[in-house]
Amino acid sequence: MVTFFHLRNGGRAQVPPGGPAPGDIGFVVARHPVERAVSAFHTAYSRAVGRTNSTNTQCPYRKFPYLQANISDSDGLSSAVALLGERGAELADASCGYAYHHMLSQAFFLWRERVRLLYSRSPPKGQLLARDDQLPSPVSVVLRLESLAEDLLALCAARNATAYCQKRIEQLGGIKSLNPSHKARLTDAAIRAAQRYYAPDFGCLGYGMAPEEGK
Repeated sequence: MVTFFHLRNGGRAQVPPGGPAPGDIGFVVARHPVERAVSAFHTAYSRAVGRTNSTNTQCPYRKFPYLQANISDSDGLSSAVALLGERGAELADASCGYAYHHMLSQAFFLWRERVRLLYSRSPPKGQLLARDDQLPSPVSVVLRLESLAEDLLALCAARNATAYCQKRIEQLGGIKSLNPSHKARLTDAAIRAAQRYYAPDFGCLGYGMAPEEGK
């Protein structure tokens, strides 16, 4: 739990020599897949707006039709999901301020072999893949942004760290409430397209689809 409160901006947790200690667990903070996708679209769009006609940028904006000016949430999300289905993680880099990276499935980041690559070294003669004992514990607990305060304290209680967690949460100014849902702005077609692409997230992270959303 100490490590959790020191991570910032996707920082890597240091794995102790010899691998995770007995009893260590891995956990992830997740968000409803469709709501996260809309939020990611807004992030990507806000980073790109005003720069789409720049001649000096290295960002290949023509590959990201969802960054067009004045595009709606529904059209932007549908366009992004279509591109994700065609290209996978191929275009995920920093050239467009991670305009594509933010749209990737949450399950993609939890894939064990991707974690292995993250913890591997790249010496001059080729990459040395990290061994299992050099990786953090596999994820077995999901904390949801929609109920993060309750989920986090439940995890802390299970780890006998309630007092420590409460103190750190207070020092950090509390846990802010999640922003309101953006799904009301989406058409049914856009929601269905996102659900099809993010189906691994629904299954892996335990989110259910409302009956009217899964049609």
